[in-house]
Amino acid sequence: MSIQALSGEMLHHLSRDQLVHVLETIHGTKDIYIDPVLMKPLDRVAGATLLRNHGVDKIFKLERAAPPMSGRHRVYLVRPNLVLVKYICDQINSNADDTGGGGRGQVHIVFTPKILHACRHLLEEEGVLGVAELHQYALDFVALDADLWSLEMPELYRDFFLDGCTALLEPVARAVWRLQSLCGLIPRIHAHGRAAQQVVSLLEFFRSELGEPRVTEPEVGHLVVLDRDVDPAAALLSQLTYAGIVDETFGVKCGVLELGADVTGTEKSVKLMLHSKDEVYRDIRDRHFSAVFPVLRQRAKQLQQAHSKRQEMSVEQMKGFIQSQLREVQAQHMSLGTHIGACEAIMKRKTRSFEEQLRAEHSIVDGLDMRENLAFIEQNLARQSPPLATLRLMCLYSIAQGGVPSREYQSLVTQFVQSHGFHHLVTLHNLKRLGLFTEQAGGFGSGPAPGPPPAVGDGQHGRSGSLGGGAATRLLSQLPAGVLGGGRQTAQLAQKVAQSVNLARQSAFKTVTRKLALIPESSDNYDLRTPPDAGYVFSGAYIPVSCALLRLLLVEGSWGAAAEAALRLLPGETVRRRQTDAEPPRVVLLLLLGGVTMAEVAGLQQVARALSHRLVVLTTAVVTGNTLLEGVARDRAAV
Repeated sequence: MSIQALSGEMLHHLSRDQLVHVLETIHGTKDIYIDPVLMKPLDRVAGATLLRNHGVDKIFKLERAAPPMSGRHRVYLVRPNLVLVKYICDQINSNADDTGGGGRGQVHIVFTPKILHACRHLLEEEGVLGVAELHQYALDFVALDADLWSLEMPELYRDFFLDGCTALLEPVARAVWRLQSLCGLIPRIHAHGRAAQQVVSLLEFFRSELGEPRVTEPEVGHLVVLDRDVDPAAALLSQLTYAGIVDETFGVKCGVLELGADVTGTEKSVKLMLHSKDEVYRDIRDRHFSAVFPVLRQRAKQLQQAHSKRQEMSVEQMKGFIQSQLREVQAQHMSLGTHIGACEAIMKRKTRSFEEQLRAEHSIVDGLDMRENLAFIEQNLARQSPPLATLRLMCLYSIAQGGVPSREYQSLVTQFVQSHGFHHLVTLHNLKRLGLFTEQAGGFGSGPAPGPPPAVGDGQHGRSGSLGGGAATRLLSQLPAGVLGGGRQTAQLAQKVAQSVNLARQSAFKTVTRKLALIPESSDNYDLRTPPDAGYVFSGAYIPVSCALLRLLLVEGSWGAAAEAALRLLPGETVRRRQTDAEPPRVVLLLLLGGVTMAEVAGLQQVARALSHRLVVLTTAVVTGNTLLEGVARDRAAV
């Protein structure tokens, strides 16, 4: 089966078959209680009709309160989340008489993508393990678009990169293995990152245990696997493509855009499936937002001209038009109106403060005017600007410098918790562990801060011992008398030494951007309508690392010396596998573990189109800077 034939519908068919198999093992009529996070992915894959055709009578959203009991089987479809499992245990125990009367088999818990030992242990502690039957259902890739497939696992970023839990990597690797089984053994695998390395190892394990794929001719040439923490800056920068800015503004859930009455101008909200089958969306998805209005205007003119032609149709022509084209034209008209309404709402919300935020972001990644940028961050804290927007700036400020100087770090932490609440101390601690907002080591010979390696530079490159100003002064004061001219000269030299060491500390991010050419040279005269590179997704300020690595791979066939030097500064290790000697087809699968933004998707597709390759982006979730930070907050509702 070719990758062209392996459409989103084929993937959904595989997921439906697995779900039907689970439902058929539970005989009789049943009520199903679905994890709220799984509602939309399940609707994309199966839908209510399929569930009812296989014995499901009523469908509920899983809530904490116990549902009314009935004589039917009760089926819970949930992620392996301990909080949700506790809800289920409480519901079962609150109806102990009813469930006990029915005996084992009345209650079923279906875990997706897999059952975790911690969940089984909790069920045993609550006395439910002997009452409920456990099942496992691996939801496959959900085709959000023809070139974007997601496993809808937003929790993987926190679970792996913050908590160090590797449990979800096995379902990810198994989903990739199923793709490889359908499309043939992929000749070349290129990976970088801690999670990516483990996924590649699991793919090799599956190959040794399950054997070679039956398809002998490979249909995919390269598989690229990257961790999210390889390039956190691309997730934290404000997205400026249409799909990205819509996701940032309204929040797109599993490819569905929901606009409220304030946007639609009507009494009810509107839901729109964002997919390239919609011609209007296909034309504007990857465009820079400034280039969207001309396209929508042109579309409106075309629809108006088509409407004028209909006035001149004969009865027979009108009949043919109604039978063949009317539904499509109505759908385009509705889609056009929705996208125009979304653009107008975005323009109203993106005020002067948003422009100032953009200038600060682009200045930070350029390494310019850092004092002014710090003052802008402090100004946002004083104004109590939205906390997530300020956190994104603080993280960018830290990443660009390899950490925030100690005095600035303590000041920012104090101002943030005073402005937005002391519960954010846990959030800031989590960001420090992730390497997103870290403190520069302040003493001579001091070791790295605790937690995972920072986003740019691992423990061997970006977080080695530092030489602060005070330590430099103490070291220079130990030199023999007469070597230096006096106390003032000693202080001046100490300051120069400290500055040079600070530059060395900052050089990790700058080295990566220089070696991979992540800062476009012609940013002043950058053409956003016909962009020369993937940097247009951030108005020519920054090219995502994934886009730069993909371009090097497609041009040179591998990551060259410059990429090697840059990758050594990024967290994790590089893995390469040559699985076959076959000539790689011009089709690439690129898997981003921990999430991908729509801006990155647009940049990656720009690179692939420019080099005449077909690219399918695989991911564990579509994220924005806000959702990424929300996921690591202690209390998500408080952010």
